[in-house]
Amino acid sequence: MHRQRTALALAVLVLGAATAMADVDLTKVERRIAKEPTYQTKAPKYCLLVFGPEAATRVWLVLDGDTLYIDRNGNGDLTDDGEKVKFEKPKDGERNAGIHVEAGTITAKEGVAPNTKVELMFYGPKTYVVCQAEGKGWQRAAGDGSGDLTFADRPADAPIIHFGGPLSLAADEPYTLQRGDKPTEFYTFLGTPGLGKGTFACISYENVGKDVHPVAEFTFPAKGGGAPLPPVKVVLSQRC
Repeated sequence: MHRQRTALALAVLVLGAATAMADVDLTKVERRIAKEPTYQTKAPKYCLLVFGPEAATRVWLVLDGDTLYIDRNGNGDLTDDGEKVKFEKPKDGERNAGIHVEAGTITAKEGVAPNTKVELMFYGPKTYVVCQAEGKGWQRAAGDGSGDLTFADRPADAPIIHFGGPLSLAADEPYTLQRGDKPTEFYTFLGTPGLGKGTFACISYENVGKDVHPVAEFTFPAKGGGAPLPPVKVVLSQRC
């Protein structure tokens, strides 16, 4: 379904008691790796995963050609045994098949649900990072209103994806609400904000209670700098 891609107009998003706004300052998370392997390429790509309400566990992902390094025990050392995952790229003529990398189980404990597994998927330029724990629905980061997820050229610039953190709402893409009678279809994610483009970790809607209906509150600038217009509240009752 086509939806217009322009500036975001959503001002405030309000959730009920079932959710809480994120209060972890990810800008203060140190993006440094204690020990790295010798890479086979000259341009490894970096992403940092954090887990739990306080982002206490930190797991690095590094893409190095056809190899993924995952610091599954969260100790900052990517040279440990069992943290190197090889994967096959699609053969010629299979470019639309995508790449699926089973990164395996996170062994770090603090803030991590039992039997938490991480997967990566690549479809053309699009990167998906998926987290799923036993008995829980998945969380996934790939793209949001700020853009698409992109691994960084160095750890200090790595995007941060927060799994298992406090929940909030985010637009799935940028929107502009037009004046007049023509309605605008507006779609949102429920999940945990990250740091960087495409890092919002949305949860599967199947795992949101059917009686949970978030409320979006929109504010509009007044024409000519006059008094602000009353906010408009919309109950998000539909799912797709």
